[in-house]
Amino acid sequence: YYKKELEIFPNLDQKDFEKSFSIPSKEKFEKDLMEHHYNGVFSLLGITCFSERYDNKLMWDQYADGSKGVCLVFDTTVNTNARLYYSFCRKKVKYFNRPPKYFYDASGVMEIGHIAFAKTKDYKFENEIREMINFQYLGYENRVIKFDPRALKAIIFGPGTNKTQKERINSRFFGIPKYRDMELIESTLDNNLNLKLDPHKINLREKT
Repeated sequence: YYKKELEIFPNLDQKDFEKSFSIPSKEKFEKDLMEHHYNGVFSLLGITCFSERYDNKLMWDQYADGSKGVCLVFDTTVNTNARLYYSFCRKKVKYFNRPPKYFYDASGVMEIGHIAFAKTKDYKFENEIREMINFQYLGYENRVIKFDPRALKAIIFGPGTNKTQKERINSRFFGIPKYRDMELIESTLDNNLNLKLDPHKINLREKT
């Protein structure tokens, strides 16, 4: 609170501030503390989400416009030049019966790991992997991360992806040497609404 007051009154003495300071209610303190950590910590972070599975129909419905989108398949074990590309950390999300409580201590530092990598068990079907970056220490421009092109192994077209979208994606990658090992894979839904891949393409279950 003193640091925040200094923004308004730069010459304010700390002892004078302490004498006039009124302890806020618990509710206001928790709200102020969350705001403090958000401005000081969360705003410096970037999080992107992946899944260990490509064949969950519910995931396609929720995150790929009802199976009209695509799924990018990454091999996160590719030995990447860290100076040029982002190296995957592959942090698994943990699922709880209820969200973990926030943890604060007197150091002014908030432990955010249990927040950033936690979800309720309602989302366990997502088999989620998250990547978190602190932009305070990594100088990525406009929060854009460059991944090693060799890590992108395939693009799976959803069962509802139309011909125009497929052609647009194909033309975007066709003939580019750095994506020569990447495959474009068709998918369909069987009678039980299970996602099936083109049998002439790679078997993703055998991939890392």
